[in-house]
Amino acid sequence: MHVAASNAFERRLVLFPQGQPENAEDRCYCAQFAFWCGGDVSRFIDAPTDSVEKFASHVSRITAIYGDQTLIVLTRTNPLADIVNLRSRLEARIPKVRGARWIIYLDTNTDPLFESTAMRLGHLTGKLSDAPVWIGPHDTHYLVVESRTVERSLVHESLLELDQLIRNRQLPMSIEVAAMAER
Repeated sequence: MHVAASNAFERRLVLFPQGQPENAEDRCYCAQFAFWCGGDVSRFIDAPTDSVEKFASHVSRITAIYGDQTLIVLTRTNPLADIVNLRSRLEARIPKVRGARWIIYLDTNTDPLFESTAMRLGHLTGKLSDAPVWIGPHDTHYLVVESRTVERSLVHESLLELDQLIRNRQLPMSIEVAAMAER
């Protein structure tokens, strides 16, 4: 099932809970990918803090945060288990981000072992250069873009796949909520 481009690519609030990449060139690439993924480059929230809880406390006051209208970009991939932990803690503190697009910006020069670690903790839907979706622990989904990805069409195709996976993940919860409402 394909998503209409108007729905899939509305401009979204962009959260950087780990901050933006330190290197200026990587910041530029990362901003480009955030834009390709539907991010509004004028609405980046990237104030890094020393804890997920402080970041969550800060962004939870922002009324524009709605899961399907938010893009969360993760920039530090090593150790990869920290990303899984960060997501679970952020979703627990801000349940509205459960339907967000989670993007991993990967610099393979900084983390050359990402692919093997990702395969050990879950699986990738394609080659790193093709902007695959990483299906991680607890059926979580992340679009992985690396600085060498240059094909916007690959990112677009993977976004459609990611959006479908997000909808499928939310479906059981929606059915459960509907069943509870009928009681």
